[in-house]
Amino acid sequence: MDRIGPPTPSKLLSLIFLVPWYRWHYLIFGPILDIIGISELESVLISGNSLVRWGDGETALARGKSISYQVFNDKLQIVLNRMLMEIQSNTVYGISWAYNSKIWDRKWNKRFFKILLRTRILWCAKFKPSNQQLFVETTIFYKLNEKLPLFLNAICKNKSVLLLASDGNYISVCPPGTQYIHCKSKDAFDDFKIITDKIDKWIDKNLKQKKIILSSIGPTSKAIWMHYTNSPNLQVIDVGHGFSFYLNGENSFAWKTDKGQSRQ
Repeated sequence: MDRIGPPTPSKLLSLIFLVPWYRWHYLIFGPILDIIGISELESVLISGNSLVRWGDGETALARGKSISYQVFNDKLQIVLNRMLMEIQSNTVYGISWAYNSKIWDRKWNKRFFKILLRTRILWCAKFKPSNQQLFVETTIFYKLNEKLPLFLNAICKNKSVLLLASDGNYISVCPPGTQYIHCKSKDAFDDFKIITDKIDKWIDKNLKQKKIILSSIGPTSKAIWMHYTNSPNLQVIDVGHGFSFYLNGENSFAWKTDKGQSRQ
């Protein structure tokens, strides 16, 4: 399966024609979105909403490519495309600045143009948010840095908490009493049925309580969110690399460690 490669002019042109003509203005000006900050996000998550984020990896998988930590899977591709087209009102969406910024924004450079333009095109083609939809920057948990434990404690208060991750050390960032399911750091979606079976058992033990899943398993987090999006008293928070960045420094990625085992 092809990995992410540099886009050629012909590839970009073919992608642009996926966007309906009446949405082409989004490619240039970007859509007007309600981007919320940390404080408002905290309040929204405390109230029971979920959060799911989209990055470059999701764009590649949605387009039929493999990435360094997840081989292409057609079922996962379906989930990611559903995420764009079946908008959930109980969810905050984490998006890249590349989706709604002006095309002449100074953030754009040659590298970002190559990587992020495909995300912009894909979202302009398929994503149709409602006027009430809330958004955050997809890097929101990375920017929290040393405040991450306090933020997680606030949104998890009086809730049963479950962590999905490849590194058991992440539990030190979570509220006391957090349960843990170990997942592979690469190709976690291959074990989707195993993971959801374990989650279901955890749900059964906490039926009467409010529940929150903190997920750090890459694109598979989106599949977990989609699978449980309509479950009562359950929210899914896609923390992503936030745990690793907090414990190990910026740009420390779980799939680059020893096969996803907990670091000592």
